[in-house]
Amino acid sequence: MTTEPPAVDRLGRDVGYPPHVPAGDWRRFCRQTVVLPAPTGCVLWLKPPRSDGYGQFWVQGPGPELAPAAEPTLLEDLATEPPAGDRAGRGRVWRAHRYAYAAWHGPIGPDVQVMHSCDEPLCVAREHLDVGTNRQNANDREHRGRTARTGLLGARQWGGADARGPYGRAVALHQALLAALAAGADAEALDAVLADVGAAGEAHPGQLSLDL
Repeated sequence: MTTEPPAVDRLGRDVGYPPHVPAGDWRRFCRQTVVLPAPTGCVLWLKPPRSDGYGQFWVQGPGPELAPAAEPTLLEDLATEPPAGDRAGRGRVWRAHRYAYAAWHGPIGPDVQVMHSCDEPLCVAREHLDVGTNRQNANDREHRGRTARTGLLGARQWGGADARGPYGRAVALHQALLAALAAGADAEALDAVLADVGAAGEAHPGQLSLDL
């Protein structure tokens, strides 16, 4: 019986193995994250964000760790979800938070939304993720001020959550995290980075984003 090496984040913290994805894919996934301490508790994705502000993760097609089974594998069961991209059928790019939820809880359908209790799109912490309907997700987005409206000159107005919009905020956080890690920051320092990035984007009434 072989023992798998630990699945660790960028700072070497062991995050354990979920039951629904191949071990090798999960180790690769975890190396692109950093676990923040309590009370924040976010697990932040470190790769460049998608245009919608979420992380993305390339999942390889069937290989040595996806042996044929009587029951569908996670990847087979998720095959109906609209992919962010594909490479000649060899695999797909998934939103990182959806992959994380499915890794711990099992397959999710394309009509199921994975929602963040922490309101942090780059977070992939299983404790911060839950599922809901399209309507619930829209209501949550509206409640948090994440719904864009058209303002003067066609600019987007974000209603008070973050003047930069989801993508602008995600890019700012991604860049700040990488800079802090390059400078030798630990998890506590990265927690402060998250707070600083959030404070820098606090919108004021009527403030417009730069998305034209």
